[in-house]
Amino acid sequence: MDVLARAQSVERRAGLATFIAGLWVFAGPVVLDHTAAEDGFGEYRTAMVLASLIAVVGGVRASAPLRLPWLGLVTSGLAVFLVAAPMLSHWSNGSLVVQMNQVVVCFAIALGSVASAALRPSRVRQWK
Repeated sequence: MDVLARAQSVERRAGLATFIAGLWVFAGPVVLDHTAAEDGFGEYRTAMVLASLIAVVGGVRASAPLRLPWLGLVTSGLAVFLVAAPMLSHWSNGSLVVQMNQVVVCFAIALGSVASAALRPSRVRQWK
């Protein structure tokens, strides 16, 4: 396997993993906190919107792995914001399980996105 094909495969897998993790963070309040639907997901709205953005960006990364290299940094920025969101917004009514799920999964997303961007061969564009 040549370097270009390997880089595409790694980026495609990273995008797919990000997409699945974003969907899980989006579905977390529904799955882990069954009472959240009663009040319209009020305390989880921001997290759910940002998680859907992470899923969309992950899907784009999976479909066009080497065309948009900056999407990994966008993904890590969104994930870092979602890691900090429970601490910054002082959710009083939110479930601790949902908050910890969000922090752990988004930390993994951010770590994976930064690692993917750091391990990308810098000369991939020249090999095309």
